[in-house]
Amino acid sequence: MKPVRGGVPAFLGRHERLYDTASAVLLTAFNILMQRDSGLPLPPWGWAFMIACHVPLLWRRKFPTRAFWLTWAGTMLAGGLHWNGAYMMVLPIEALYAVARNRPLWRAVVGAVAFAVPIVVGGIAWGLAWSTVTAILIATAAVILLALVLRSREAYAAEVRRGIALAERERIARDMHDIVAHNLAVMVALSDGAHLAAKSSPERAADAMRQSAATGREALAEMRRLLAVLRAEGTPEDEPMPGLPDLPALVDRVRASGLTVTTDLDPLDCPPGPGLALYRIAQEALTNVIKHAGSGAFVHLRLAGDGERATLEVTDDGLGAQRPGSGHGLTGMAERAATYGGVVEAGPRPGRGWRVLATLETGGTG
Repeated sequence: MKPVRGGVPAFLGRHERLYDTASAVLLTAFNILMQRDSGLPLPPWGWAFMIACHVPLLWRRKFPTRAFWLTWAGTMLAGGLHWNGAYMMVLPIEALYAVARNRPLWRAVVGAVAFAVPIVVGGIAWGLAWSTVTAILIATAAVILLALVLRSREAYAAEVRRGIALAERERIARDMHDIVAHNLAVMVALSDGAHLAAKSSPERAADAMRQSAATGREALAEMRRLLAVLRAEGTPEDEPMPGLPDLPALVDRVRASGLTVTTDLDPLDCPPGPGLALYRIAQEALTNVIKHAGSGAFVHLRLAGDGERATLEVTDDGLGAQRPGSGHGLTGMAERAATYGGVVEAGPRPGRGWRVLATLETGGTG
């Protein structure tokens, strides 16, 4: 879900056209008043010309470069005709801000030079006070610098958002891998068991198929939730994520696939993040046992903690050291543990079987 912003900046961001129109109208009124109070003569068509010079500001966001050059030309002409062009210099400066904010830097530099040179030359030719010329040049430089700073902040914020989105997609990809791999492995094992028991024990076969269907429905529900997050229709907080309290149910599903599983689970007060990581690591380790250890394997799951760190160990006495696979599961386990300052060790046990040992920081109270 997108963060909800409030306040004046958010209002202006949602009503850019209203802001641009209002600022152009106010600036027009200001310059008309300043021209009237200056006492400088202005022909009738000059008033229409002055108003027309403000019109490009209405499109300074969409066409900032054109808006700058049009306002620049109008301001230079007003100054050349000895109208009160000093106040109209605000127009190209405001348009130059839009150029620096939304277009390549070189365009803003070219515009700044084109604006500054006539100011300096005109100041010398017409005897303007250098304090006035300097103030105009400083204001121009400050406006460009402000635009570049805000542009840099926006780029950084966008990069942070992209990084967060990428990290979330990577997390979802890991969850999808764990969900699909685990539940499909359980379903295959249950289906094989049902096939073998179909003739000798129809009731047992039917029960295995019911458990397989329930496992499939659970997998679909989890995948729908993850896809909803991916489509920004929800957040991970919308529904409870699995954690350490769900380990017994996970073990029951593995037992239903035909494996003998024993547990030694210490009650841990673990935050949701590390708890989810430990659950997924246990899920992946048990999935690998189902796929590689053989139907008669004996599995032991141990969970312990001291309040600051938690240790999860999954061992089996199945087939030997060679565990075929792509390695994505082990990589995912290591990444999950590393997120919470932990490590995962996986390898063959002496003689026979496999061992996965994960240790990570929990920061809870054991």
